[in-house]
Amino acid sequence: MPIARSTSTQTAAMERVARKSQPRLTDRDLRPYAGRWVALVGGRVAGVGLTAKEARMAAKLSRPKEEPEVRFVPKPKPDASQKELS
Repeated sequence: MPIARSTSTQTAAMERVARKSQPRLTDRDLRPYAGRWVALVGGRVAGVGLTAKEARMAAKLSRPKEEPEVRFVPKPKPDASQKELS
């Protein structure tokens, strides 16, 4: 007879599978947030701010039980064609 795993082990395993199946946001997906900090929970934007602390706090307000991944979205560098127009 197989040994039953504890509920917390099953939950952790399901979360790992869910994380792998969720598409990761690319820099292109985050372009609307250029120059700002974003907090991601489960691969989705959960908070945005001008500082990392603001983004994290916004995410914690909407998703209090989950720990967000906070990162800065840099502004795109102008390419050569845009420099010639200036």
